[in-house]
Amino acid sequence: MANLARLRLGDFRVYESLRLDLAPGINLLVGDNGAGKTTILEAIHFLCLLRSFRTRQTQQLKRWEQSEFVVSGQLAGQKETKMGVRLAERRELRLNGEAVSRASEFICQYHCVPFLPSDQELIRGPGSVRRRFLDVQLCQLRPSYLQALSIYGQAMKQRNVLLRSSQPDVRLFAAYEKQMAREAAEILAARRAYVAELQGYLSARAEQILGNEATRAVYRGCKADSEDALRRALADGRSRDMVRGFTQTGPHRDDIIMTRGGRSLANFGSEGQCRGTAVALRMAATDCLLAQRQEQIPVVLLIDDVTGDLDGTRKALFLDLLSEVDQAVVAATDCALVEQLRPRVVMRVSNGTVSTIDG
Repeated sequence: MANLARLRLGDFRVYESLRLDLAPGINLLVGDNGAGKTTILEAIHFLCLLRSFRTRQTQQLKRWEQSEFVVSGQLAGQKETKMGVRLAERRELRLNGEAVSRASEFICQYHCVPFLPSDQELIRGPGSVRRRFLDVQLCQLRPSYLQALSIYGQAMKQRNVLLRSSQPDVRLFAAYEKQMAREAAEILAARRAYVAELQGYLSARAEQILGNEATRAVYRGCKADSEDALRRALADGRSRDMVRGFTQTGPHRDDIIMTRGGRSLANFGSEGQCRGTAVALRMAATDCLLAQRQEQIPVVLLIDDVTGDLDGTRKALFLDLLSEVDQAVVAATDCALVEQLRPRVVMRVSNGTVSTIDG
C-alpha cells in the first residue's frame, strides 16, 4: 500500500523551507506548543484536499510578508505520485509534473482524517462546522461531489446578487435556481446516504468510548429534496429572500443533530460526552474511508495532541485504529507516547526546524 513519503514546504506558515521524509505507519512529531507541529499536519491536509483545517482564508497560509507559498509531496508505493501546489495571486496545481486546472482532478491522491483539540466544535459548534465535516469526507469518497458544491455555490452567489438588486431580471432567477436545484439534489442525496452509512460506525465507536446509550447523527435538511421540489421552493421563497438579501433554502443551511439517549448533545451533553462523541465521529469517518476507498489510495490520520485526553481503554481503541490505517502523523508535546505508539520515526520540532531523533 502507498504512503506519503515526502513533504516539502516553502514559505508555508512558519516554515521558510522544509523537507520532511515520512515513513509508513506511525510518525511522531514532538515539540513545545507553538513549535510548528500543527502546521505540518495542516500542510498534509492541504495537499490532500486544498483546504486547511484551521482557516478558510488560504492567503493566511503564506509566511509573514511573503507573496506565495508552495506545498508539495510524493506518494510511494506500487505507483509513485508527485503532487505540488503553488499559491501566489493565483493557484497552480501540478500532478506528476503536469499542470492540472481543476481541483477535482488533483485532490484525494490520498485520504486523510484530522483529530484536533477543537473537535468538540463538531458537537457544540455552529452548523457550518458539521457541514464542512460532511463536505470534506464526501469530497474524498465521491469525485463529483466537489464539482457539485462548486457549481451550487457559484449559482447561489449570483442569485444573492440578484436578491439585493433594485430591479432584478426574473429570467436570471429562473436560470440560477434551475442550476442550484440540480446540484442541490445531488448534494443532499450524497449527504443523506453518507450520514446513514456513518451511523452504523458511529454507534459502534460511541458505544466503545462512552457506553451503550444510543448515539445518533440525524441529518436535518430542507424538506424539498428532489430537483423539481427544490426549484419550486427557491422560486416560492424569492420575495422572502429579497427582504433578507440572501438565499434561505438549500443544503448550505442544513445541519447534523448529534444526540445521545435521544437528547441533543449540544444542549444537554457533558464536556466528557461531547469530547468522546467527537472522537467517535472522527473514528467513524475513518472507518467509512477504509471501507469505501479505492485500491492503492492510502488513509492517513493527522492527530494533534488529542491522545492525552483519553483514558486507558479509549487510548487502546485509538491505538487499534492506528494499526488499521496506512499512515499516521501524531503531534505531541513530549516523548511519553513513544513506548505506547512504537512509531517508525520520531522527529523533534522546534522554531520552524525538524530533526529526526529516532527511527
